[in-house]
Amino acid sequence: MVFKLTYEGKIIGNNQRYAYRSKKINTQVYENFKTEIGWLCKQQNKNKPMLDGKVEIMLLYNSGLDIDNLMKGILDGLQGIVYKNDSQIKRARIEECKQIEKGFFMVISPLSKDNPCTNSDTVSANVST
Repeated sequence: MVFKLTYEGKIIGNNQRYAYRSKKINTQVYENFKTEIGWLCKQQNKNKPMLDGKVEIMLLYNSGLDIDNLMKGILDGLQGIVYKNDSQIKRARIEECKQIEKGFFMVISPLSKDNPCTNSDTVSANVST
């Protein structure tokens, strides 16, 4: 099962939170963005059950945000809709794409079997080199 999500609005990143006594506090704008992402995903992927197990994502975006600021709100917005917890994400491919006018396009799917980390021989060879 594959989830696809197209978002054509302004991406609100992790930098839209503020610090209070060394703790990050979400602003209302950031919370609204996460809610909008979740709602939009439900609309574009009707009646699909949550993914169990390991998950991979592919994200193409056009935004001035750093990747780390970009991802937090999107992944948190999909939690409980596409996957139970974003700790299930084991592979991510994220690329800036100027063909996208604004926003992002995302594909979320179960982790494919061609994962080199599941092959202990491959891991051993790469680590020892």
